[in-house]
Amino acid sequence: MDIAISAIKIKNIKNELLEVREKIVEGYSISESFSEMKFISASVISAIGIGEESNDLSSSFAHMSNHQYEEIILDIKSLGQFLSVGLTLFTGMIFVLIICRLFFPIYSYVEIAGA
Repeated sequence: MDIAISAIKIKNIKNELLEVREKIVEGYSISESFSEMKFISASVISAIGIGEESNDLSSSFAHMSNHQYEEIILDIKSLGQFLSVGLTLFTGMIFVLIICRLFFPIYSYVEIAGA
């Protein structure tokens, strides 16, 4: 835990992890210690609790890691689809502007020549 705390540069998270470490030293369970942290979800805390009760915390962390990885992949795919649509619309608008800039002079020339 000390290695993880020393690696973190964000002061708020570091302070909360220091509090968690103190609670663990005082004898609280890991899930109880992490339960008051603001940035950890309830599902992660319950998974830690299940890992503690089953005495297989490493398997619980591996399961959480895989779940978080899948969620991140889904978020990245969603972002990619959103950017794809946005870039397509942007490119279409640029294309329409170029076409308008090409045809408006021809239209005004036809208007002048026809008069």
